[in-house]
Order: sequence, then C-alpha cells, then structure tokens
Amino acid sequence: MPDTNIEAGFHDPSIPPHRVAQLAVAISVLTPLALWTCKAPILFLYLRLFGVKKWLRVISYITLALTAAVYIAGIVAIPPACTPHSNDLSPSFIAGCQTRTRIINVFTGSFSVLADVVILVLPLPVIFGLNLLVRSKVGLAFLFLSGLLCVYAR
Repeated sequence: MPDTNIEAGFHDPSIPPHRVAQLAVAISVLTPLALWTCKAPILFLYLRLFGVKKWLRVISYITLALTAAVYIAGIVAIPPACTPHSNDLSPSFIAGCQTRTRIINVFTGSFSVLADVVILVLPLPVIFGLNLLVRSKVGLAFLFLSGLLCVYAR
C-alpha cells in the first residue's frame, strides 16, 4: 500500500518543487482554453439557430469577445509571475505566484459562471416567442435550463 500524506494535501517527495510550479503554469494556461472551447461552440450554435434576432446576435458576439478577452488576460498574466527560472524556489516566489494565481483564477471563475448563466438564459425569449403549445415551450425551456445544474455544481 502506498504511503500517502493527507495532512496538508497530496505531496510526492519525488517531484521537485520547480516541476510542480511548471505544471501549475501549464494548468493555468490550458484551463481557460478548455473553458472557451466549451462556451464558443454553444454561442456559435445560437448564432446559427437564432441569428435572425439582432439582439441575440449582438449579445452572442459580445459574450464570445468578452470571454476570449478574459481568458486571454488570464493566460498572459500568470506565466510571467509563476514560471520558475531555476530549480531553487524561494518562499517569496511561491507566495507571489499563489497570490497572483488566486486573484486571477477567482476573477476568471466568476466571469465564467456569469458567462454560463448568460449562455443558458439567452435562448429563452426566443423559445417563448415561438408558435408552439405552452407545454412545448416549457419543455424546451427546461431543456436549455438543465445546464444550470452544471453551473450550480461548480
């Protein structure tokens, strides 16, 4: 049975601290890319399905642009402060990296949740304007709003 240390989180003494810092930088770059590649196809689908509605088209483009800008800012801001330039990491380097990463990740995460809510609510006015039975409109609304469970689970 492997020896695990759960007092302060997972620690593997065979992984040097500079390698952990490199992995943290890689994660901070890949996570926003993954988030944007999940949101963008939904917005592009809305543009294709509901593009005749000018207000929906404008909001979709604004959401695409703002999410891209926020995620690019996060990608650009973290690596300069957190990329280790040597194998010896001082406590002040680690503290600075953690502080900057925490601030950026809280901002990016909050914006991501807001964008998720916008994406989920965006088609509702169009759905309720369709020439369908009320039962069908409510069913479609529940279908689109089921994504709120994912936002809530975050």
